[in-house]
Parts: sequence; C-alpha cells; structure tokens
Amino acid sequence: MAELVENSFALSTHLLKKDLRKAREKETVDGYLNFSHNGKSSVLDYSTEYENDNSYLAINFTEIPQRILLSEQKLTFGTRTYLTCKCGYRTNALYLNKGIFACRKCHKLQYESTTINQASKHGKFIYQQSQILKLIAIRESMGR
Repeated sequence: MAELVENSFALSTHLLKKDLRKAREKETVDGYLNFSHNGKSSVLDYSTEYENDNSYLAINFTEIPQRILLSEQKLTFGTRTYLTCKCGYRTNALYLNKGIFACRKCHKLQYESTTINQASKHGKFIYQQSQILKLIAIRESMGR
C-alpha cells in the first residue's frame, strides 16, 4: 500500500508563518518544533541562512542537516513565501519521510481519499463515512 499524506508530518508555511516573515526581512531566525513522528515525540531545530540573494531554512533533524530554499512571490496584498523542494517544486508543505523533507510527489505520497473506489456501492459508502469522520475531527479541534 502506498504511503499516505495524512500519516506524514508536514512542515508547512503555516507552522513557520512568523519566522518566514522575519526571514523575508533578512532577520536571524532560530526556532524549534515539537511534533510526533512514527509514534515518538521529536524535536525539529531550524534556523535561517542567507547566501548571495537566496534565503534558506536550515533543518537539523537527523545527522545530516538539510537546507530548504525559500522562494517568494509578490502578491497584490504582500509577499508569500514558499518552501522549494530539491526537485524545484514550490509548495506550502514538505513532508517528512525516511528522515528527509520533500514534496509529496518526490515521496510518492497519496491522499487517503484517492485510494477508495467510489464507483462501487461499498466504496461510495466508505468514502462518505471517511469524509464525515474528518469533519467530526475538525469540529472537535475547533476553538469555541
């Protein structure tokens, strides 16, 4: 069975929002994230590095540190920062698999909903039930 996006830790621009804003202004950023990976709690240390005109997010998770290129896009209301995978794909989230952060295409990750055959009666029922369970989980995590 293929690896699923839902079972992988995602390093997203949403998690790093404030630090990415500082990185756009060329300020020094040092931080860490606590998360659960493979059933164990883990810590991800990160910092920003600047080389020529490029900004990088340096990640210390395994013995080999990883550098992720930060690319920017000007919008009408400001600037958006993207994480750039080693394949060159700009994305909002990089997924952790085998100790390396990469896009879901490089890791060959699939969404759970794409593994269900919706053409059959049973598949349609399973798909609807999984969508309901996702909505319930989202509603439970909402702050009132």
